[in-house]
Amino acid sequence: MDYADIPNDLRDQLVAQFEERIAADPASPWSDFFRSEIDLLYARKGEAEDRLEDLAIHEDPMVRCHAFQALGQLRQADGKLDEAMTLYQRAALLEGRPGYSLVRQADIHLDRGEFEHAERLHLAVLASLESSDGVIALALAESMGRALAAQGRDAEALEAIKLLGSRYPDLGEFDALLEQYHSRRQ
Repeated sequence: MDYADIPNDLRDQLVAQFEERIAADPASPWSDFFRSEIDLLYARKGEAEDRLEDLAIHEDPMVRCHAFQALGQLRQADGKLDEAMTLYQRAALLEGRPGYSLVRQADIHLDRGEFEHAERLHLAVLASLESSDGVIALALAESMGRALAAQGRDAEALEAIKLLGSRYPDLGEFDALLEQYHSRRQ
């Protein structure tokens, strides 16, 4: 979903949540991430990018990693796939093991029709998932589902989503993703 497509009531709810987190520790670099999200929610992309660029040179490698990921998503949304790929690669170098950055790289390979390369990245992330990686698993399930469905492998897409969802039963988002794929098949 594009930020511009977010309904006003949801936007207000998200802004309130981000402001609450910022108030808890205003000087934290993570608060700047929340500020950049608020900027994006209010269509202030330039301000968000400036904040994220500053965070990309922060001393904490995890802060830099998340900044590169966020900047990569912005570039990808703008159709600047080469720039996005470079940012995701930089983020992946800072991750302790294969994770979200590789899933996003796989998405770019999918956009380019490079299914084999995307599948290799998916498998690397799948092999490294831990019990605390629900959000990464959800991103992986979405990406794998898209890759398999694009190749006419709908049954495999459903199975991959079911398998990942069974490993993270507390994430209701898997049910919504399954429903989305079930409705496509009908």
